[in-house]
Amino acid sequence: MRPSAKLARKINFLLMSLSLLAWVLIFFKSGDKLEIDVCRTIAPKGFDLNFINVDSIMKLGGQWWAWSLMVLAMMSPKLILPLQQLAALSLKRLRFSNCILFVLGYLSSWSLASLPLLLLSPMIQRQELSGYLSASLVLIVALIWQCSPYKQYCLNQGHQHKIIRAFGYQSGIDSYNYGLQHGIYCVGSGWLLMLFPMMVTAAHLPAMAAVTFIMFSEHLQNPRPVKWRFDLRLQLLTYLYYLVMRSLSVKLGRNI
Repeated sequence: MRPSAKLARKINFLLMSLSLLAWVLIFFKSGDKLEIDVCRTIAPKGFDLNFINVDSIMKLGGQWWAWSLMVLAMMSPKLILPLQQLAALSLKRLRFSNCILFVLGYLSSWSLASLPLLLLSPMIQRQELSGYLSASLVLIVALIWQCSPYKQYCLNQGHQHKIIRAFGYQSGIDSYNYGLQHGIYCVGSGWLLMLFPMMVTAAHLPAMAAVTFIMFSEHLQNPRPVKWRFDLRLQLLTYLYYLVMRSLSVKLGRNI
């Protein structure tokens, strides 16, 4: 079941606007300075119990906010298709609340994933390795994961659209669970890719942009057999190429 063209355009606009707003906040927060450093993470040096204090908790809260902003910037475009499907399945009076609950469920899964990732990143950085070497090692492992059948399984599951109940609180529960389940498979497919920008201290914003491009591209692919394969997953580049060529052909046809 598909939503109307008008509803689909509204969902596209809202999610792309949300992503753009998050990118703007990351770039230009407080006087055109990048004060949200999503690459630096807070972790105790050793097992000193003095680490657990108000200051560290405040810093960890700031890191969680930066992480949430990073997820909104990078993941919002990936929610276009599932939200369109959810909106088409929902009653009109429950459509908005169901979509909000779906997004909350999706963010819940990434919030849970932030805990091990925010701890894993400084553990790798504290090793006696240069920043570029540690980032390169993470990138190599991420590329291996990109080719693995486990990655393809998570991507395939992300294409499964759940049927929700139509009425009452059951509809909201199903919407939240749908978002949570969708987020879990997104985490499973992209957790190593999300770790890579956190390791790049000098160019983390370009790294974020590159990872966003790859993750959105792989979401555009149809489900495939679960097996090892080498795939750059640049479907978005192909889509943009055909979109530009089609626009050019239409303009040339009008001129002729």
